[in-house]
Amino acid sequence: MNRFKAIVANFKFLESTLASRLIATQSLVLTYNQVTHFSLYTPSPFLNQPHDFHFPNIHRKLYYCSSKPNPIVELILTSNWSKGLKHKLEKCYPSLTHETVVYVLKRLEASPEKTCCFFDWVSTKKWFRASSSLYSLILRVLATKETIKQFWITLWTMKRKGFYFDEETYFPILADFKRKKMDNDCSSLIHFYSRSNWENSMRSVVTNVVDIISESNWGDGVRRELAKVKIQLSDNFVINVLRELRNSPLKAYKFFYWVGRQSGYEQNIVTYNAVARVLARTDSIEKFWSVIKEMKSVGHELDIDTYIKILRML
Repeated sequence: MNRFKAIVANFKFLESTLASRLIATQSLVLTYNQVTHFSLYTPSPFLNQPHDFHFPNIHRKLYYCSSKPNPIVELILTSNWSKGLKHKLEKCYPSLTHETVVYVLKRLEASPEKTCCFFDWVSTKKWFRASSSLYSLILRVLATKETIKQFWITLWTMKRKGFYFDEETYFPILADFKRKKMDNDCSSLIHFYSRSNWENSMRSVVTNVVDIISESNWGDGVRRELAKVKIQLSDNFVINVLRELRNSPLKAYKFFYWVGRQSGYEQNIVTYNAVARVLARTDSIEKFWSVIKEMKSVGHELDIDTYIKILRML
């Protein structure tokens, strides 16, 4: 079995049993306790074969997110949103890591109003780092007739804070509006998306950077050209460049590490997850695993939304 088949076989098996409390597979084991604890180990016989993925030897863990097994999802679902509930959630900190927040939001998808309340609450916390991908997750949940008002409030908030409304979010929501015969919202969304793309000043810089990287092999020449561009580095900017370079994952990898060496900017859990999504393919799988290893070494983890998307890609 070649490397691609090995990866697909293991990820597909994991995906098919994701709903269980304990998932075991030859190379990947995902367990999660309640809603805030889930782990991915790699005790695979594949590692002893010629196509070894070069995992770290320390317990050979790929993925581990740990906190006390507080049933946060159950708490939210079984309670009315109130000051009392928010007080209980406050006590969950620091268990409410970025990964846990994403996981809770995914579990709350069937309850749009509570998803919105939880996201609004967590967004006010200084320790919480919002991102385009998180806003996209919330928008997909709120794209219903019952929560359409909150959908538009969230979309405009997203724009005001400088986060990008990408096509991967836009087209599925537009299709959903059409299916539900929400004609006015369809027209408004088309107008919003078109105008946002036209107004987004960052897009021209992103396009310029992507063109520089795409047109040449990575080297001193590319770095010199990038140094000439007036770039205001932010998570949103980095994520957008990585997304545009998704068909050139090795160049995305080079850009990611170039950015990390720039003065005043430090990679974080949001950008690590973004580059992991780009690298999760056969022609860059070794870089993917090296990023996962590095994430672990600096205390970051794959969030559940990224994990599920990687499963679907494979």
